[in-house]
Amino acid sequence: MIKLTTENLGKIADALEKANGKASAHTYRNPNAIIVLTETAENSLAALGLNKRDRAGAAAVYQSGEELPSAYKYHATTTTVTLLRRPGGWYLVKAYASQLWPRQKPCNRITLTSAQDAAAVAGFRGAYNVAVESEAAKIVADDAR
Repeated sequence: MIKLTTENLGKIADALEKANGKASAHTYRNPNAIIVLTETAENSLAALGLNKRDRAGAAAVYQSGEELPSAYKYHATTTTVTLLRRPGGWYLVKAYASQLWPRQKPCNRITLTSAQDAAAVAGFRGAYNVAVESEAAKIVADDAR
């Protein structure tokens, strides 16, 4: 695992080069792009309402490239990276070559621990109330008066 910091850009670049081989068009080549992904992942966790202290254990998978147009006849070689959030920050767990076919969207996914999932769901549920249909109709009718 490589801690994703600017001090480790050389190690990140080596991992990307090893994963990509000769492919370059739709791949992660710049190690700074991986640092940016940690910000994207942090923003995703924040959007779920997770406090920074509760984010350790989350994982993120990002695939480079964009959806290929139908005109592409074959797949494009891309880079997929797996990142892990630990108490001290984000780490690159794995970088490997992957494929993206025409009209296929890149795989970008956040995975939470069960405790993080429970906290995110609790936060989401705290934003609304649940009423049976007759109660909801009465609330609307009362508000209309």
